Amino acid sequence: MPKGVGVRVPSSARKSQKHLYMKTILSLAFAFSCLFANAQSQDSIKTIVDKAIQEKNLTVDIYQVFSNLLDKSLDAGYVFSLKDSIAKADLPFFGTSDSPVYGQTGGIRFNGPVTDYKVVIHKKRYAINFSVKNTDGIDFYDVYLDIDFDGYTYMHINSAYRSWIAYSGMVRGTDN
Repeated sequence: MPKGVGVRVPSSARKSQKHLYMKTILSLAFAFSCLFANAQSQDSIKTIVDKAIQEKNLTVDIYQVFSNLLDKSLDAGYVFSLKDSIAKADLPFFGTSDSPVYGQTGGIRFNGPVTDYKVVIHKKRYAINFSVKNTDGIDFYDVYLDIDFDGYTYMHINSAYRSWIAYSGMVRGTDN
């Protein structure tokens, strides 16, 4: 083949190469923008969780219960809240009672001041511990909350008269 003579690429092939090149650039730009948006979203969720815990103004929508008897999804409407050092909950109980107490209600119910409130910050979650008396004043509960920075919550409750029970849910305002 003589010098200076090359293979001529048809114009349609050049256009498809440019089209492929532009598609690749746009795809990469879209991927980076999604990653950036996800990072911003994670930061804003962590900010919501941080603020709720610092202000002791926390609401958790409960959607699952665990006990030594079962693992069950719950209908919407079960809520745990902590506001101005007052813990409030009306949650179902599926478990055994160690000693029946006269007048004890069926569920886990409390609406009162927390005592022994403690927050520990781990690498990717908060651990919150406190105690509270139940609504009728007979039983008391030790409550342990593990809250991930993305809002997922695991709540374990020990009772003076009942077997342990645990719930999982999501901090309100973080369920994007």
